[in-house]
Amino acid sequence: MLFSKLIARQFRRPSGLLGLYAANFMKKNNQDYYLQAIELLTIRDNDAVLEIGCGAGDAIRQIAEHHSRCRIDAIDFSPLMLKKAARNNREWLRKGRMHLMCGDFTTYDFRASRYTKILAINVIYFCDDPGAMFARCRQLLDPGGRIVLFMSSPERLRSIPFANDDVFHKYTLEFVKDRLAAAGFSAVGHTLVKKQEMETYYIFAEIA
Repeated sequence: MLFSKLIARQFRRPSGLLGLYAANFMKKNNQDYYLQAIELLTIRDNDAVLEIGCGAGDAIRQIAEHHSRCRIDAIDFSPLMLKKAARNNREWLRKGRMHLMCGDFTTYDFRASRYTKILAINVIYFCDDPGAMFARCRQLLDPGGRIVLFMSSPERLRSIPFANDDVFHKYTLEFVKDRLAAAGFSAVGHTLVKKQEMETYYIFAEIA
């Protein structure tokens, strides 16, 4: 149990040698989710995009490659992952199209930054208070802004040995959608995709 919790914490905030293992696992596992999540964002060239929990920066790299004029910011509280993200996105960082931030999303000082699109892939499990997270998203989004989340069902998470209950919050689809609505989002919807016969969800919502 103790080792399981130790591994789970590395998926939440990778560091050290175990963190490298977790980072490589997430890079391989999350590749399948980037394309559809980015498509659901419906990005336009004048958008300002924020990714919460950017990891190694693969999703923001894909956005930068296909949307040459949008502004892209990303935040993660793992220095190890941000180092990887910076290495994977040298070109965009050098051109000033991308900005990486280290810190906790709910308490980070974004100053005057505003966004039109927010993306979070496999992040919600590590949030103790999704309502507070979504309220912060609403503060940062311009009217007409859109948020897209990806998450696995509780059943799928329970099938993963390292998804320790003390670290991974196994929220239901209905709970997450309710918290988005309570935070002031509208047009809350989802797309269901089965992985190994278990449910995963792309959840989307907008600011009126």
